[in-house]
Amino acid sequence: MMGRSELVSGIVDAVSRHPLLSGGTWSVLDLGAEDLISVVGEALAPYPSLRSRRSEILIALEEARANIARHAHDPDGGVCLVRHSAPDRTALDFLFADRGEGLKISGRLPPYGAETIGQEFEFRHTFDGVVTCRVCGADTVEIRFHRYPDDHKVLDLENLPVGGMGLSIMSKVMDRLVYLTHIGPANLLWMRLCVPGETGT
Repeated sequence: MMGRSELVSGIVDAVSRHPLLSGGTWSVLDLGAEDLISVVGEALAPYPSLRSRRSEILIALEEARANIARHAHDPDGGVCLVRHSAPDRTALDFLFADRGEGLKISGRLPPYGAETIGQEFEFRHTFDGVVTCRVCGADTVEIRFHRYPDDHKVLDLENLPVGGMGLSIMSKVMDRLVYLTHIGPANLLWMRLCVPGETGT
């Protein structure tokens, strides 16, 4: 079984060669720390406009960890990396690594067949919208949240499917959410927060 430091090294190496994720420096974010609010606060410190969103960002990160613990059977919640888009500070990226089976879409685990590439599938309905997964490649899925129009009939809350709320929360908070499988030693959930107009401090 691969140790944590070996896993992180393998992930960083694979990410450095991936067209979506290469560039900049990824560093480990200790989401297992006792004072998690301080850890996340430090990551957000260079972005004044994100500080007021700290609570919702923290919830989204915790949901990612919980999903990995539940679905990838990793009680530690995987490995989380963070990257600042220095020097312009226009984006903050989080990357969660897990060693599970991958995201099941329309009953199928990755790699996804050629017939699914380019298609968008409904993943989960929630009380205020639907989470969709667009298959961008055999092992790449973009996750989005589509809010129902204001006049949409409210779903029967008692009969909403159990589970899937984590992706709903993450896709509402983050500006981009992409799940990539078979990237080096792990699957990767890439979460991006865009910070227009930031110049850093």
